Amino acid sequence: MGFRLNLPLRILLLHLTLLSVTKWSESARVFTIVNSCDQTIWPAITPGENFSGGGFKLKPGHSIVFKAPVGWSGRIWGRTGCKFNKTGTGSCKTGSCGSNLKCTTAGKQPVSLAEFTLASLDFYDVSLVDGFNLPMTLTPVNGTGNCTVVRCVADLRPRCPAELAVKSKGKVISWEFMGTLQRVDQLITRKYSRELVLLLTAMLMMIRPVSSLVPVQITSSLSVPTGSSRWERNMITSKYAAMVLVLVDSRRWSGGCGLY
Repeated sequence: MGFRLNLPLRILLLHLTLLSVTKWSESARVFTIVNSCDQTIWPAITPGENFSGGGFKLKPGHSIVFKAPVGWSGRIWGRTGCKFNKTGTGSCKTGSCGSNLKCTTAGKQPVSLAEFTLASLDFYDVSLVDGFNLPMTLTPVNGTGNCTVVRCVADLRPRCPAELAVKSKGKVISWEFMGTLQRVDQLITRKYSRELVLLLTAMLMMIRPVSSLVPVQITSSLSVPTGSSRWERNMITSKYAAMVLVLVDSRRWSGGCGLY
């Protein structure tokens, strides 16, 4: 599943993609959100100045367009497992913002986030600091300057350690990242070490403004596991540099993401 968005950026979430086709200028940004998942999702948008927020139902393969006002700073995320009545009141299994279809507050953790600050220069990132429930990609469209694709396209849920898993009817629906660092000493020596290195190394990385490709400091003493898994560190070039970690193992699972 996934989520795409086209703005001067595009976002892909597992199979939720957000796109925007507006030009880079002091004007409203147009986002086109496309659900490429095999299930219905409920994208949500936090409010900001001159913008009251929002939320809507999006079936597989469908898309929707909305305009973010000049100067908007906010988040977009995908909710799953929602049930709303005709008045827009209900609940979701992940990403819920209270009982409302149209969100006026942030989503409940754990949830994957696309974060934006729109101005004469637009800033954007994919963040997993509040947890993970869906993969996501942001792709700039029709912008100027060095605008880079930012993404976390791996579905981390199937390999989530039991201590970090949020489940519904026995199925993992999201990762609970909060508090993970306090438990690393107990967990890192267990069978979950590969998954935790992916998670914790990313969580501990430092982010800094850059104009070109530069190393990012990793303040972690964790060792990278060997054997059937292979870790690759790659850098992305954008307004912010981040470490992207990729795991490929014998079970043919692969993917990468940065945590902001």
